[in-house]
Parts: sequence; structure tokens; C-alpha cells
Amino acid sequence: MIGAEEDAPKSPPDDLLRVAERHASTRVPVTSRGEEVSALLARLRGHEYDSASVAAVCDGELLVGVVAIERLLSAPPDATVEMVMDDDP
Repeated sequence: MIGAEEDAPKSPPDDLLRVAERHASTRVPVTSRGEEVSALLARLRGHEYDSASVAAVCDGELLVGVVAIERLLSAPPDATVEMVMDDDP
């Protein structure tokens, strides 16, 4: 097929992947869509994270979105994470 190679997604260079890997961390808040904002905020207290500006929203091991701490702090306590998350970050 003519032009198919041009349309194929480009992979990032290996050196770029190594830089990203060095900066990646698993010490971040993780939540689910159904967790209440008040429960998540209570869980965050007393823990150290490499970064807590956003919480990863996961369905099992699959990342389905993120929720910024600013959104959590301004949300009603009975709101669910799904109501305030960004599902297309």
C-alpha cells in the first residue's frame, strides 16, 4: 500500500523513552471512578508521594484518567471521582 508507512505512528526514540523511564514513578495517588472524593482525600493524608498534583484513576491496572488535586479540593465531598476526573488527559 502506497503511503502506509507514512501513516504509521512513529515510535519515540529509545533515548527519549529512557529519560521518561528515569522520571516515572509509581509513588502517586491511585483511585477508582467510584471512590468518593471525601474518601480519597482522607486516604491521601499521612502518606508521602513523589507527586500528588494528580491522582491516577484506574480500572484494575488500566489508567482511565486523572483527577487534579484542585478539582478534588473544590468538589462536593459526596461527589465521585468519575464526576470530577479528566478521562482524556
